[in-house]
Amino acid sequence: MNLPQNPSWVLITHLLCGAKKKEINVIHQIMNPTQQQRQWTHYEVLHLRTVQSTEFRDITPEVQEVVDHAGIRTGFVNIQSMHTTAGILLNEHEPMLLNDMKRMMERISPAEAYYAHDDLDVRTVNLTPEERENGHSHCRAMFLRSTEMLNVIGGRLQLGRWQRLFFVDFDGGRTRAVTVVAFGLTIQRPYGPRPEPL
Repeated sequence: MNLPQNPSWVLITHLLCGAKKKEINVIHQIMNPTQQQRQWTHYEVLHLRTVQSTEFRDITPEVQEVVDHAGIRTGFVNIQSMHTTAGILLNEHEPMLLNDMKRMMERISPAEAYYAHDDLDVRTVNLTPEERENGHSHCRAMFLRSTEMLNVIGGRLQLGRWQRLFFVDFDGGRTRAVTVVAFGLTIQRPYGPRPEPL
């Protein structure tokens, strides 16, 4: 395959190593877009209402809807938590496993422990009228990423068999914001119906 010299595609050339014929065809389409294909970037904010103090919210369907709305066939989607007491997690959606993760976080950073962040007699920075005692939430969130980036192939999130995308709130019971940016190639008018997989 004659690869284009455009440096913007250097990032994905490593995919050719050991790729199957179908995958190479997909990469060839990325690197040699037809006249109907165009680069597109789409941005949305997901507003999520959490209920529990620690909550694992599966946002895979919402993120897929953003990709559908953008009309991206091949590209990437970036998901970002806008909070310092929450994170983004890619893992299995199995109830007992989620409870295991919750208990692990409670052992690492117990809510009943002392946190200087919660000592309003001495703390003077970043105070708000509705300030919560959430030092443990910040400490738990440091173990998760604030962003995740996923591949989009054939208009679908590229996920492993058991992979799901979670917004994990360690200071729940309120409305939270997650930003999503989808970017890549589309061969249809954006905001139309989801394209068929390749």
